[in-house]
Amino acid sequence: IHEQLVTPDGRPAPFRPAASPLVIEHVGYRPDVLREKGTAERNARLLARCLEERPDDPFYRYHLGVTFVQLRRLQEAAAELERALETAPKSAPYRPSLVRTLSLAYEGLGRPERARTLLQAEAPDVEGQPELWHLLGESFLAAGWVRPAEAAFRAALAAALRADPSDDNVRTFGVGGFRTRTRLTEALARQ
Repeated sequence: IHEQLVTPDGRPAPFRPAASPLVIEHVGYRPDVLREKGTAERNARLLARCLEERPDDPFYRYHLGVTFVQLRRLQEAAAELERALETAPKSAPYRPSLVRTLSLAYEGLGRPERARTLLQAEAPDVEGQPELWHLLGESFLAAGWVRPAEAAFRAALAAALRADPSDDNVRTFGVGGFRTRTRLTEALARQ
């Protein structure tokens, strides 16, 4: 269901697509399309079968966690994502997205301290990823910790400058840009 180019031994292939004027708009993961087609339910069944064959595969566990988020089954999502995080290599290309999704699941479950702890541990290890720093800033700001929020938002802006434009990790529009600058301004105004 989630195709990737890999080398014969199963590692991610060192492939980066060339720049092109072509734009492919994929709407298959919009919530309305997912519901209409039953995509998440189908993916959950397929991933469960994959995990019967390879129960310790963090990539499958990560995708099952994402699928449970899409189904709004946050407790199950967090459990799968936690298991994936335990064994996913630090260098796994999907790890930043795994951390992002798990932190959002924690927030949705009313466990912001778990999200904050996770983001504090993982954000410094991920070069050029403003998303994790921005989420950490949001978490600090929600807790009323203005100075750490400021530092996290500044780190998000710095990470955005180092971001690889061909990186295909999930991003929220405006993170590392106007959205982060707006939240930084709010944090500075609270000081």
